[in-house]
Amino acid sequence: MAYVMNRGEIAPPSQQYYRTIQNGYRANGMDERYLERALTQALTEQEERIRQEELDEEEDFVMGLE
Repeated sequence: MAYVMNRGEIAPPSQQYYRTIQNGYRANGMDERYLERALTQALTEQEERIRQEELDEEEDFVMGLE
């Protein structure tokens, strides 16, 4: 099973989809730490992207005032 992301960027799966993957890990005796790390990375990258977009919007606003 693979998780295919949209827009070519790392994005976290929905909670329902994550649970489905997690159940698959458990059913097959797989180490869930890899899944947890991937989720943490996806959430961190999403937060960084949102912060950067907010900074870019603020910069655009300030530049528009000049």
